[in-house]
Amino acid sequence: MEDYDTAILECKQSIKLDSKSFLPHVVLGQILANQGKIQEAMVEFQEACRLKPTSFRSHMDLGFACTHLGKVDEAIAAYKKASELNDKDASPLINLGVLLAQQGKYPQAIEAEQQAIALDKRVPESYINLGNIYAESGDTQSAVQAFKDALKIAPNHPNALSGLGWMLEKQGDYKGAIENQRKALKTVPNFSPAKRRLATALAASGDNKQAEAEFKGAIQLAPRDVTAHVEYAQFLEKQGQKQSALAEYKKALEIKPDSKIALEAMNKLEKTK
Repeated sequence: MEDYDTAILECKQSIKLDSKSFLPHVVLGQILANQGKIQEAMVEFQEACRLKPTSFRSHMDLGFACTHLGKVDEAIAAYKKASELNDKDASPLINLGVLLAQQGKYPQAIEAEQQAIALDKRVPESYINLGNIYAESGDTQSAVQAFKDALKIAPNHPNALSGLGWMLEKQGDYKGAIENQRKALKTVPNFSPAKRRLATALAASGDNKQAEAEFKGAIQLAPRDVTAHVEYAQFLEKQGQKQSALAEYKKALEIKPDSKIALEAMNKLEKTK
């Protein structure tokens, strides 16, 4: 803490000595971000961008801060500017694709990730992001290929393994789905998305006993994962355990009151009681 305080003081002194220098604002913003003070960090990054509009690093840092604060439009603008400033760096495009997908702009998101891959084919995250975007847009086959491409670069990447397993489950290949989720968990035992997806794959394959154990394990690892509670509730509902299912839907809504899928499912289930 003392080191942070000293560094912050030094940055502020540098700013007083040279109010036109962008670099102290960048460093100060990074220190504040490391402390979890993202709002304050964003202000410093904005000032750095104002003082030096051609600073690639400043726009990347601003994109990071805006993303964490949920300011998606501002983050997109920052990453687009960063990409314009350095069209040889894949990093802003990788992040840009994810944000565009959040807005449902799948064609633009896919294009951004494909451009990132064209710049650097060695980064597995580009393929993983591309796989997730294809999955969200409903293109399962393209998603499968993207996750497989990621695994060619990083054979044990948990996100790629789990993503591939997720898509194989959607294609009805439950054996392949279970195998890939277990591989992901072997790499990272506490990887809750893989545990949750393993549960749904097991349930789809008919192994309800093991599926329930995995659902409980996933929720234990990530108690605030709304998707885990909803999917467990759906599983319980199919098993005829209506009261237990309602309890899980309510837990999901306690975490995210505006969860449309949880609210609609709970209301529908309550009408059948």
